[in-house]
Amino acid sequence: MRAHDGAVAQVAAAAGGRSASATPLNPCELEIDLFCKGVRIDPSCALEADARFIARTRAGLGSGLELVIPGPIKDIWMNVPVEEDFAQRSDYRLVCEAGAYAVVDEQRGFRYAVRIPPEPAWYTRTTSRGTPMHKVGVLQGTYLGIYISNSCGFWYHSPSLNCRFCATGLNVGVNEVAMKDIDDAVEVCQAAKAESDVTFVHFNSGYQTDRDLDVAAPYVKAVKSRVGALIGCQLIPTLDFWKYDRLIDLGADHFSFCYEFHNPEYFAKLLPGKEKLVGQQTFFRALEYTSKKLGKGACSGEIIAGVEPLEDTLAAIDYITGIGAFPTVCVFRPTIGTDMEQWPSPRYEDMLVVFRHLYEACRKNNIPVDVTPNIEVSLIVQPGDTRYLAPRRWDARWYNAKMAAARRLARPYFWWKRRPKAIHASEILSPEPDAPQAEPRAERASAGGAVVRNLRDPGPVVIAAPSNGQSAQPAAAAAGTTVAQALSAAIAASAEPFEVETQPAGIEVRARPTNGEADRARLKVFSPRPGQTLVFFYKKSLVPYSRDRYSYGGIMLRNGSAKPDDVSQWIAFLSSGFHPDHRPADLRRAFPYEIPD
Repeated sequence: MRAHDGAVAQVAAAAGGRSASATPLNPCELEIDLFCKGVRIDPSCALEADARFIARTRAGLGSGLELVIPGPIKDIWMNVPVEEDFAQRSDYRLVCEAGAYAVVDEQRGFRYAVRIPPEPAWYTRTTSRGTPMHKVGVLQGTYLGIYISNSCGFWYHSPSLNCRFCATGLNVGVNEVAMKDIDDAVEVCQAAKAESDVTFVHFNSGYQTDRDLDVAAPYVKAVKSRVGALIGCQLIPTLDFWKYDRLIDLGADHFSFCYEFHNPEYFAKLLPGKEKLVGQQTFFRALEYTSKKLGKGACSGEIIAGVEPLEDTLAAIDYITGIGAFPTVCVFRPTIGTDMEQWPSPRYEDMLVVFRHLYEACRKNNIPVDVTPNIEVSLIVQPGDTRYLAPRRWDARWYNAKMAAARRLARPYFWWKRRPKAIHASEILSPEPDAPQAEPRAERASAGGAVVRNLRDPGPVVIAAPSNGQSAQPAAAAAGTTVAQALSAAIAASAEPFEVETQPAGIEVRARPTNGEADRARLKVFSPRPGQTLVFFYKKSLVPYSRDRYSYGGIMLRNGSAKPDDVSQWIAFLSSGFHPDHRPADLRRAFPYEIPD
């Protein structure tokens, strides 16, 4: 028997009884259950006016609805699943009556009051360069997340080495700009600090061939010196520990390491890029180094609960807290479009075991929780949230009292840490690398007079130049009549109903399900650049006001033509709702340019 087996069985039995009882859930228990089951949105809700828009950025966990569960210990911020298939079968329903929101448990008859945080005004503004601010950074809870490079090298290997749960590559140019300009990032941070009272800015990035910390350095320096905030970095780790020292000199206050699975077999199977090009031990050594360097509770190890065996998740929590870091535990979400979309969502009873253990591990190792000001992370069950799960014992009361005292005593320190910091060259351990600035916006005239935009411009991608000297035609024409004819023939031959629409950016085909399900699957054909045609597959959001698109990748055609058999595969993939069993063999998951609306 493994060390945790007895505890798992004992707590799981208690959790099962609690779940089936007639007692309402406390705020943390409700948070856990909502992460596992999601929520259905009732027509009474006016989310377009009341809520933040749903934004799937970074790894994809922020693809739900932001809400707040009020409670006597603390208010809990969470990003509840609403888009995934499992959420459509949830017992929970979000309703609005007389302007007040509530989550109704239709199975057990309980009603829980919740708040919907409004969209900040700066979301709808642009930077001085004209970049929409919401495509640079997003609020996830009360902190600002900025994915400094939306490109992750794991997605561009053949075969792909992307993490199987992740949607990062699927978001390239779809819901956020592909490369964040430093001045844009500074302006967004200034707006978020002034208008949303943001105290913490979190930079993360995909795999950058061991340049990850170098790429982040100028962003950290710029925001620390020109804005002032607590700054965290979530980057692929390195054994060049001096790079962490340099980031600390530049203003980094926190490092987090996403190693996801403690079980080495699950790590290797589900994180092939991290296994092949980084190694699990690199995550451990970097976490141990930075945790020792910055002190207890300043760094975190991020893991996913609900996939690997439960005892491995508990062992991960023990390891992370044992070295003085705090566990960032995500409840597994089978995110739309990812390789693990078909995996089941975790059981509430199992997750309750995890988070009760998390509280005990933090208490046992005296890890500070909820000490830093105004940092509520909606993507996870925070260690501070688990205070609702604390046993009624003197040691738990003593730990909670110490944390309350630490919060009060730390206020002057964190005020000092959030001030803009002048950074002098002499303070930097080694020369700062050049900043990976986005290219300036530029427009040039093509030979035929049509406008071709810079590929990093978040506006329309390309209007192809006509070859006959006439006025420029929509990109649909540039897609090539061969593709259009092949699509028309495949649709005519299919027994499934479809709708075809010609748009300024190209041709769009929509599947029309006959089983009453939502009409979500889309196929878009457009020309991203002269001489190329992209067949792009995505799902439309279920939430009427959402601006999100859920990418499944695309197929690049070099000559604007396609074989009938290939087009039949596209239609079959579309008809299946993009089931992985019908995925075309030549489907690419990530693209280095913007996808037009």
